[in-house]
Amino acid sequence: MITLPTECIFEIFNNLQNYDGSLLYKSLFSCLLINRQWCRIIVPILWSNPALCDKSFIRTCLLSLNSEEQSSLIPFNIILPKNSKPLFEYTSHITSINNNLSDGINDWLKNESHRFLNEPMNAIKCSLISMFLRTSRKLKYLSFSGIIYNHIILAENISENTTLISLNFSHNYLNSQERKLILLALSKNSSLTSLIFNDNQLDSEDGKILEKVLSKNTLTSLSIVYGQLDSESGSESNSKGS
Repeated sequence: MITLPTECIFEIFNNLQNYDGSLLYKSLFSCLLINRQWCRIIVPILWSNPALCDKSFIRTCLLSLNSEEQSSLIPFNIILPKNSKPLFEYTSHITSINNNLSDGINDWLKNESHRFLNEPMNAIKCSLISMFLRTSRKLKYLSFSGIIYNHIILAENISENTTLISLNFSHNYLNSQERKLILLALSKNSSLTSLIFNDNQLDSEDGKILEKVLSKNTLTSLSIVYGQLDSESGSESNSKGS
């Protein structure tokens, strides 16, 4: 019997799409149960752009948190899943994370009978994003709004990431120290083509670090809206973007 090369099978499965271009998730999931070869081919396809708003997705991802990422959730009395780590490194295939992640976390919290509060939701989101930055070998697009609780871990993972090309930080309510940590981490990155840093007040020192970010990255898009970027003299600009 003639066997198709793995590359050909991948292209076939990768083109099982709806009319709108979205993947036929149920069909692909059924196919991955056929044999190990198909499973190894289909898992990266399904996890390249997963349903972030699905509580099952959140549950699986929580199993991939390391001890440091888990410890930042202790103050919020969040009971994490007790299952063993996933068989596959699912999160290594993720290419994009956006604010739909919050919907999935809220759904998971509700399913686990946790009372809905913004603080636990944001804490889980911070730990998950840190984990995505650490584990994904293909993460290109990251959008993150809301309070950052583990800014030191997040900054470390941003500085070590080499795949991000688009980053959106908005409404993060960062203090001076947190802003500088994040911006210094960004200054070590050289892969960005798009940066949004909206509604985060910046001082003149932040502006100097931002210059390093711009010098190391070839940005085609930059937005600093309502960033209140202070000049040396102390004057403020309520909006700056391009």
